[in-house]
Amino acid sequence: MKICFFIGYYPLLKGGAEYQAKLLATELNKENEVFFISVGHDTDEILDLDGIKVYTLKINRILDRAFLYYPTFRKIQNILNREEPSLIYQRVLDSFSFHLSKYVYEYKIPYYLHIADEYSLRFPSTLSGRVRYFFFKSIIKTQVQFIVQTDNQKELLSYYGIKPILKIYNLHPDPDSKPSKESKDCVDKSILWIGSARMVKRMEKYLDIANSYKDFKSFKFYIIGRIEQGKYGDTLINRIKQMSNVIYLGENENDYVNNMIVKSDILVNTSDSEGFSNTFIQAWLRGVPVVSLNSNPDGLMDKYELGYHCNGDMSMVTKCVYDLLHDNFTYNRISNNSYLIAKQLFSLDNNISQFKEILNH
Repeated sequence: MKICFFIGYYPLLKGGAEYQAKLLATELNKENEVFFISVGHDTDEILDLDGIKVYTLKINRILDRAFLYYPTFRKIQNILNREEPSLIYQRVLDSFSFHLSKYVYEYKIPYYLHIADEYSLRFPSTLSGRVRYFFFKSIIKTQVQFIVQTDNQKELLSYYGIKPILKIYNLHPDPDSKPSKESKDCVDKSILWIGSARMVKRMEKYLDIANSYKDFKSFKFYIIGRIEQGKYGDTLINRIKQMSNVIYLGENENDYVNNMIVKSDILVNTSDSEGFSNTFIQAWLRGVPVVSLNSNPDGLMDKYELGYHCNGDMSMVTKCVYDLLHDNFTYNRISNNSYLIAKQLFSLDNNISQFKEILNH
């Protein structure tokens, strides 16, 4: 079977959805032929990467927005006509989903659309919201099959009379060995934040937390992620430079991220919203508790005691970080819970069969 993955190819394009797609594609390519259409590069090329054919496409965003993404989709359509895939798997609902849905409807090709966030399923009463809603209604009239990550996404789809074919959490490879994460007194404590410095991620709130602990010499606050130039990014960089307890590590590959998680005591998330953050799972698989300002996918943090969900209360985030790092018994219990539950729910080896069954249906 030939499978088209319509998503940026990791690590040429970095992101949680891209990483998840790469994991899935690598597994499926063992028994099938997988190729990628990866949009958002500097040039149009055909590459052979890790035994997978990758079409990289350059996009003119101004031209595409003006003409509803038809210019780039013409190139996509040519690739699909040439490759003749057995099915198309798209990881993120985006502006190309409308065109793909029309294409598969015409050519009777199975099309699986994997929802990566809740934003794409919410349509506010703005011009862009109404436009997105118009295209979404067109998409769901075709033969698209939806895959979701959380119950919230499932509920949002049900509002439009849609029942997803599968609900599955993000999957990750197991660590090489069971991590040892016992909290101990009188040692330095490492707190970690991971993400791109988009405004929705609210890195400035993490810096507020770090600032509240500026007199705690044993607390070190680390940041991994891309901070782009611009008013918002420049403000963050300038602020970090003035803080003695914050260490900015830049954007790094996934292996580096995992190694840094192992060395950390807590992962903090300050995003306004998340789909299902890969970083949560990466932390839990390594026995690292998560303290989250807003995100609590499927209520798992409360249900299984995987850390603390602070319901948008910044003072609670600051307090939870302190309490976790000063209560060894609680820390060790949450750390152990995190590892055991993550192995059960998110292990790639344990859960990949669900994907294979759906895509081979």
